[in-house]
Amino acid sequence: MPLRGLLYRKLKKKMAESEAKKRPKVEQKTEQAKSKVEFKNIKTKYVSPMSSAPSIDAVPSPGTQENGELIKGSARYWGGHFLYPIKTVEIGELVVNKNSIQFIKYGFLRRQEWNMEIPISKVEWKKVSQAMEEDGIYNITCFTIPFKDDKGIRHQPKFSVETSAAREKFSKFLYQKLSSK
Repeated sequence: MPLRGLLYRKLKKKMAESEAKKRPKVEQKTEQAKSKVEFKNIKTKYVSPMSSAPSIDAVPSPGTQENGELIKGSARYWGGHFLYPIKTVEIGELVVNKNSIQFIKYGFLRRQEWNMEIPISKVEWKKVSQAMEEDGIYNITCFTIPFKDDKGIRHQPKFSVETSAAREKFSKFLYQKLSSK
């Protein structure tokens, strides 16, 4: 075995021994005492080694707090908004609230990279469309939701909802809004 490998093993062994000395000694219970231990609701909080990175539970969904979400599901953004041009299809989450439709793009460790918000009052309901498009092998149902932003610029973002249950809810939501307008 190379000398480097032997030195590495000795170093790891010394480090393990020093760590064992630092740890407080815990009395070992007998088998009888171990079997009588009762488990209660224990809540632990995971602390990430990267202190700047929030845990998955720490990232709140923007729609769940103030407006109460109606529909939430995994979706794809196919482009159409001038502020969020894409090179490839973006995968994120589509959240429909009482006041807005939001597409949330998450990055590494579920950090929110960007958030596109479409106010329901600004949507041009007569121009909302649903179409079947082809993505290589599969046929995909895409929803185009045209709207004008605060500056008067017209956008036409296109989304496809991944799960069939969320897609059905989103279709029903759009249908109800179209029929009421």
